[in-house]
Amino acid sequence: MATARVPAHVLHVLPLDLARGAQTYAAALRDELDGGPDEHRTLTIFRSMSAVLDADVRLDVTGGRARRLGLDPRAVVALARSFRSRRPDVVVAHGGEPLKYAALAKRSGQRLVYLKIGESSGEVRSRLHRLVYLALVRRVDLVVCVADELADEAREMFGLDDARVLVIPNGRDPERYQPRGDSSASAGGLDPSGERPTVVSWVGNLNEGKRPDWFFEAVRQLRAAGHSDFVARLVGDGPMEARLREEAESVGIEVLGRRSDVPQLLAQSDLFVFTSSGLSEGMPGVLIEAGMCGLPVVTTAVSGARTVVRESETGFVVPVDDLGSLVARVAELLSDPVRRRAMGARARVHCLNRFTLEGTLRTWQQTFDALLGRAPTVSVDGTRLPSTEAVENVGTGDRDGASNHPIQATTVLASAAVAFRRTPGGSVIIARPGPGREPVRLDATGPLIWDLIDGERSLGT
Repeated sequence: MATARVPAHVLHVLPLDLARGAQTYAAALRDELDGGPDEHRTLTIFRSMSAVLDADVRLDVTGGRARRLGLDPRAVVALARSFRSRRPDVVVAHGGEPLKYAALAKRSGQRLVYLKIGESSGEVRSRLHRLVYLALVRRVDLVVCVADELADEAREMFGLDDARVLVIPNGRDPERYQPRGDSSASAGGLDPSGERPTVVSWVGNLNEGKRPDWFFEAVRQLRAAGHSDFVARLVGDGPMEARLREEAESVGIEVLGRRSDVPQLLAQSDLFVFTSSGLSEGMPGVLIEAGMCGLPVVTTAVSGARTVVRESETGFVVPVDDLGSLVARVAELLSDPVRRRAMGARARVHCLNRFTLEGTLRTWQQTFDALLGRAPTVSVDGTRLPSTEAVENVGTGDRDGASNHPIQATTVLASAAVAFRRTPGGSVIIARPGPGREPVRLDATGPLIWDLIDGERSLGT
């Protein structure tokens, strides 16, 4: 019999209220999960010059020397007071800095989730800092990582077993990130002759870690090599903005600054370049955004890049410190528009299959259910209900003769028989019966989301 559902209070803790990847994703979790069935709120610890994501709670601790040294006691006290007054059932610390404060302020009976969104810095890898983080992680109930590489790092660095580590990739709303349509073509820089130049875009915070200066150097080299007929756009703000603006005209780059219309700018582009050094990167959400907009990507090999970008299929992943390879790959795609468009089309399909916001939201809800000891939540056409039917064996075999195998550790609400098999790589293929139906490949290590099999709705959790 399913356990009665009691609404819980989930509090997402962030360092600042800024329009960056981690904050944007936290706001999306809040907006989409709130009320179904729990209450979700966001809290920011430190005061920022301009609040842009409308956090529900702002502690407004002024940053100072203590924060720069690694820990501000005032922030610990302020967060502890907020925990006492708000009494959250689950706290999600979005990143390493919120983890420090949330772990120290944690109350008895409270569940703490550490969302690991980037690689640990060299400081954490030192013996002293590692001991400190080990003590903090002991107070954590679950470490959620946005990429497999980060999960491996968490297990190795903190000695965590598989039960305390979970991978939930970043997700984006495919309705917001769409490829170029006929109606948007006029916004993409059409010249009087009707021929639109190729647009190469870079999006991110203008800091040393993201290396926008690499994009500048790549554009210089491409133009020197004869690739002159393309538009280069750099979107974002940060400490390097003033210097880059001074150089932009001589290089031939449009520096657009911080923009609220990034999805539209990506849709107007033809190719996306990502130049990060990898410091503190986890799974850059902008790679997913570009893929959903139908863009091939040339990226450095930061954590998560090879998960989002399929080498030579949806783009290219080059070594982190190899600018020459990055320039060469961009040049290949500038010279081959047919291949570029084909890669972009495959990129959108790949990102729709793996990184939709809806899929990650469902996994997060299952995670909260498990932490709170409740029956898992699934939904059918927006109607939420607990999944109570455990299916051990479904289907009659697919058309090439594959036999049935039991579904392991899966709870399913199914209204149609499903044939499936295991592959040598450990995946499961759910075959859609009937001529002309394409098989659906699912990752057996993650939550199974089954959709519209033989015209019927099936969901796996």
